[in-house]
Amino acid sequence: MTLSGSDDDLGQPEAHSYRAAILAFLGISAAMLACLFIVWFSPHPANDAHLATSFSHADFRFDAAEAAPKGGWIKAKLPFHDYYAAPDTARQHGNILWAKLTFDAETLPGGRIALFTDYTPERFIVLLNDKEIFRNYSDPDAQRFASFKPAFIPIPREALRRGENVIALRLESDTPWTLGLGHVAVGDDRLIRDKHDRAYALQYLGPQIVNGIMAALTLAILLFWFRRREEKSFFWLALVGIVWWLRNLHYSAHDPFIGASAMWELVSVSIFMLTTAFLCFTVTVLDASRRLRWIRLSIAGGAALILFREVLLANGMSDFPAFALLAPFTFSLSIIFVIATIRHPTAENMVMLVAITIAIFWSTHDMIFLGNMWQGAGFQLQPYASVVVYAAFAFSLGRRMLKAFDTTENLNAQLEASVAQARKELSASESARRALEVAHAVELERERIMREIHDGIGSNLVTALAVAKKQDAQGWTVGLLKRSIADLKIAIDSLEPSDGDVAVVLAGFRHRTEADLSAAGIGLKWRVDAVPPVRWLDAPNTLHILRIFQEIVTNVIKHANATEIEVRCHAQQCNGAEGVLVEFLDNGVGLDDIPVDTGKGLANMAARATALKAQLTVKMRESGRGAKASLWLPFSR
Repeated sequence: MTLSGSDDDLGQPEAHSYRAAILAFLGISAAMLACLFIVWFSPHPANDAHLATSFSHADFRFDAAEAAPKGGWIKAKLPFHDYYAAPDTARQHGNILWAKLTFDAETLPGGRIALFTDYTPERFIVLLNDKEIFRNYSDPDAQRFASFKPAFIPIPREALRRGENVIALRLESDTPWTLGLGHVAVGDDRLIRDKHDRAYALQYLGPQIVNGIMAALTLAILLFWFRRREEKSFFWLALVGIVWWLRNLHYSAHDPFIGASAMWELVSVSIFMLTTAFLCFTVTVLDASRRLRWIRLSIAGGAALILFREVLLANGMSDFPAFALLAPFTFSLSIIFVIATIRHPTAENMVMLVAITIAIFWSTHDMIFLGNMWQGAGFQLQPYASVVVYAAFAFSLGRRMLKAFDTTENLNAQLEASVAQARKELSASESARRALEVAHAVELERERIMREIHDGIGSNLVTALAVAKKQDAQGWTVGLLKRSIADLKIAIDSLEPSDGDVAVVLAGFRHRTEADLSAAGIGLKWRVDAVPPVRWLDAPNTLHILRIFQEIVTNVIKHANATEIEVRCHAQQCNGAEGVLVEFLDNGVGLDDIPVDTGKGLANMAARATALKAQLTVKMRESGRGAKASLWLPFSR
């Protein structure tokens, strides 16, 4: 999956939608961050000095005693996380830290009161005026897991005394890295409960919900990758989700089966693994050049930092330098994305750049917060960064899916059009095939009929004519036989394929009649042009035309007393319609205009012309000598 394709350049028409999407994403991210700060820093009556006492400082001492030490206290600012400064001191005293807070009971409101703290280690005991009032464990040998869970502890009013009261907390951990104490407040029960509930939702319940969502999304992405192994970005994103889930597991794993120390080790190491997986995911998503080299360098760098941390811890030193070296690692993510976004300013790259930048700043905030250098939002933001990163990836994946859907719809439309075209062509091909089969069958039948007529009736007529001539039969008998043979020849000619070409039909007719015209002393003048085919001209219609031509020529031979006949053929319009005009002009005695329904021969010609849906005209020539017979045939009936 490549998010940096140049086809989504912001210079394209989709730029407005890109900017709108980016602005929307930025707005949502800013709103999330603003809500976290507003909820935490919003004014609340619980901070009123008359209703509650919030402690800014406390006295601390590393000591394994069961009772609060009498001296040797050191005042420090709250929240207190001194494990980077004194891990050896903590180990010497069994990883036990005492904290002491002093307050005046007269400053508290009446009614029920309670104590609130937003962070404690795995096991702790609360003493009020040297009397135990609360502990979060029953078995001191049971390993528990610190989870940044806020504590709400009711304080019995009868245990208070006039004037100064002392609250002592015995904080115990299986590792010095979790020793510490967060913000502490004492006051009205309802206000303290409200403060606890808000802190519980932000720094404990919220990360748990986010981690559950991360687990579900990671599982879905992992299953998707199993089906599409070539999508390497999904593998790295699934790995990011798994490591991120492990990183945030301390919010819900109270009694880890691997032990608290091992669990904290896993949580600490996971930050290096997460950065490495994130960098590999980044270069894969961007399809960076020399991607494999970047991945190998990232894995090697992450492994080196983990090894460096273990060396520091083995020598009794703080592992802070190892975490500090994560800075160039994490900032390399944003640098790579900035370069990629400059080269390919796509919506996907810009959204991912914003998401990774937010994740980096929030992780930096948490490191500063845990190092007690700045309180910031007052709780860790890093668990919520996963939502921003996954939302950015979901945006990119959603755009990719929309493009895939559009492509699929276009392909379906093209496929449907191709299928329709194929069906149309197949139907046309089938029709053409059937037409060819019919034409072939007709051609075979035509040839059979022509053969039968020629070999049967034609042969008999020729034989009869020869016998009649030999026996010196009467003249009408010989003439009748000759006319019958001529009619038979015309009928046979009508069966010859012409493909609608009137010039071919005329050529065949000329071949049959030229000898008769010559015997009658009539010359033939031929002016036939090539004309477009008349598609409807089949065998029956061709026979109609030939009979009309035959009747015209017979009338000229018998009645016109002409010495010449001219045959013309050319394309011509008639009443706005295109067609072919065939004319027979003679130089005989001529005739007056004669209606087409006068006389038996002319009536037959008119009937045939009507059957053809043609127009027949027989009239005197314009010169006043001779007659002109015209037959107009339309191209389309």
